[in-house]
Amino acid sequence: MQAEPPLSRASSLPQGLVVDTESVNTREQMWERACSRRRRHIHHQGKLTHRYREQARSHRG
Repeated sequence: MQAEPPLSRASSLPQGLVVDTESVNTREQMWERACSRRRRHIHHQGKLTHRYREQARSHRG
């Protein structure tokens, strides 16, 4: 009598595609928020750089 080989752990996994839509939506929302913050930050840096250049030009005499 031969012992049966142990079942693969993968065989207990569901077959087919399973998508957790809530985590996908959360990731998309987080990415959109991060992108909008980054745009504001970059825009703000540009304003500060522009302001410093204008001050330097006006102080030349």
